[in-house]
Amino acid sequence: MKTVAKFTFSREMQPFIIAEIGNNHEGDFVRAKELLIAAAEAGVDAVKFQSITPQKLVTSDQVDRIEKLRKFSLNWEQFAELSELADKKGVVFFSTPFDVEAVDRLDKLQKIFKISSGDNTFSDLVQEIAQRGKPTLISTGGMTHDEIIQLHQFFLNAAITPAELILLHCISLYPTCPVDAQLWRIKWLNDHFNGITVGYSDHTLGIEACKIAVTLGARVLEKHFTLDKNQSDFRDHQLSADPQEMAKLVQECRAVMDYLGKPSDIRPDRDMHGVRRVAVAARDIAVGTVIQASDLTWLRSLDTSALKNPDAVLCRRVAVSISKGEPLSERHFNKG
Repeated sequence: MKTVAKFTFSREMQPFIIAEIGNNHEGDFVRAKELLIAAAEAGVDAVKFQSITPQKLVTSDQVDRIEKLRKFSLNWEQFAELSELADKKGVVFFSTPFDVEAVDRLDKLQKIFKISSGDNTFSDLVQEIAQRGKPTLISTGGMTHDEIIQLHQFFLNAAITPAELILLHCISLYPTCPVDAQLWRIKWLNDHFNGITVGYSDHTLGIEACKIAVTLGARVLEKHFTLDKNQSDFRDHQLSADPQEMAKLVQECRAVMDYLGKPSDIRPDRDMHGVRRVAVAARDIAVGTVIQASDLTWLRSLDTSALKNPDAVLCRRVAVSISKGEPLSERHFNKG
């Protein structure tokens, strides 16, 4: 199993929290670095960008869209610098490729890949990423159950271990209203795919959905991130967390995990001595008496030798007389 920085993906990991910077830098490289630094200071585990070559994403007739995407684009030297900066700041860097050629360039800069909801059925890109053998996050927005099952099997056939395939529940609405969030799908993913790590790519406003997602089994959380929700009319700013909100998300989602604990860490919640009820004589009981339910009452006692299980007391013959109110123990049945 591969480790990304200090993280090993599993269902028992602390939430791996990703600040989705995406294109919120709007092509300003200084702002891109500021976003990365602010996300690291908020306590996230990873920062994610998007690597888009406009003419390899949309058709040539979408002139305005191509121009906007071009303005938002960073070059490969800038992505390399962002990767180095992330390493210095102690966070994981990665960027989502939107064309096959971008996969090869990003493979040299990052230890993890992400497939967006718009490309989870783009077979050429999916195959290219699977061949890299790295932990892969896949947003399942827009996918049917059957499509998710087929994609899951494809990655297993490509020798990606289950834990390194991270399926992210995602609703591709910007923003997503609470009634559309369908967080139950997180539990469905956990129930239907043994061993994989499940996560949540959030497009709702605020952080409540992320906290709920953790309780349902999401161990990777992706939240859009901005320095200023009102920076421009670019839609992502409004649904993004700002630095204060992201810091709160990190703190509160990790607190949720403290409450949940780990399935592998099953232990008694406390020493129940003095709390659980024990067998106590309801009357004076003579030697030779065969104990019946009417001979007993059940009370809390500080006597550590007192018998707690009815099967350990009923129908047994008394060897030592017992006074009313005395807890019963093995010494009353085994004359020494």
